Amino acid sequence: MNTSKHWYRNVMTGLFVLTGISSFLSAQFVASTMLFSMAFLTHTRILAQTARA
Repeated sequence: MNTSKHWYRNVMTGLFVLTGISSFLSAQFVASTMLFSMAFLTHTRILAQTARA
C-alpha cells in the first residue's frame, strides 16, 4: 500500500540518527541535538500513522 512512503520515512529517520551520531562525535552538540529531535519526531509520526491505519 504505502510501503514506499514508509520506506522513505524510515530511511530519513536512519539518516537523521547517523548524522546526529557523527555530529555528536565531532563535538557539534547543537546540531546533533536538532538531528536527534528530528529523528524522534519522524519516528513518532510513523508510529502514529501506523496506529491509525
